[in-house]
Amino acid sequence: MSVDRTAENPGADDGTARERLISSLETHGIAPKKRWGQNFLLDTAVAERIAVCAVPETVGSAWEIGPGLGAVTRFVIGRARRTVLFEIDWGIVRLLEAEFGDRSRVAVVPGDFLATFPSALAQGGVPDVVGSGLPDVVVGNLPYSAATAIVAAIVESGITPKRMVFMAQKEASDRFRATPNSKAYGSLSVLVQAGWKVKREFEIDSSAFYPRPNVRSELFSMTPTGRSPSYRVLSEITRVFFASRRKTIRNNTIRAGTVAGLPSEEFLAILHDSGVSPGLRAEAIDVETYLAVSDRVAQRANL
Repeated sequence: MSVDRTAENPGADDGTARERLISSLETHGIAPKKRWGQNFLLDTAVAERIAVCAVPETVGSAWEIGPGLGAVTRFVIGRARRTVLFEIDWGIVRLLEAEFGDRSRVAVVPGDFLATFPSALAQGGVPDVVGSGLPDVVVGNLPYSAATAIVAAIVESGITPKRMVFMAQKEASDRFRATPNSKAYGSLSVLVQAGWKVKREFEIDSSAFYPRPNVRSELFSMTPTGRSPSYRVLSEITRVFFASRRKTIRNNTIRAGTVAGLPSEEFLAILHDSGVSPGLRAEAIDVETYLAVSDRVAQRANL
């Protein structure tokens, strides 16, 4: 398998693969839905590469978000003892259950992941898969409209899979791994990088999907750094600081009135003690500094 070239230039038989995929969709009465950003992966070599990137060695439990017709799933289930598929489209849920439902170690969870994830989290896994537990790895082809919300929900939940690998719009991927003083750097960049190392893996050509998306797609990986920030405090700080990118953090803080329950004056004093100039703008502050400030605030506010 020519890994790099396959990812960027799908094979010559992609026309046949597209015909098979369309036939499968028609057989099951499924049509791609724009509101869910459905673009089905049809390149088998790319699907395998994604699975290998996400699950480089056998793991106990894998969660896949947005499995679609199971292109990546077919490779993941061979590398995980238990696999949970989260799928929003009921038509595709029935297809997945017909394809994989007879396997005792595979479960399909229907519904919006943002709605079903809290339940799975509260139960410490998915009851339909005995001993599934929380995931060792998470992989997903994320809908472009919900990619940031899904990743943020997982990160802020505090769970730490060994590895997470997502395919998303390149613009979203850029935001997750952006550096200070760049246009893409924002509150999401800080929240994600506070506990995770984000790495670009490879770009995927639009011809690998049906229908072809009008945006560039990219695969990126996330591995835990070992840090355990207070996401509640960090989220509040970044929300205030990035409320208006053109304003200084002093102005945004005063305008907010309170930050993480602390009066603005007290919060600005913590900034001073941390060596952070209130005259800076939010995008000029690196992740390590955000972490230091959030730790001080959490201690002061007893959060």
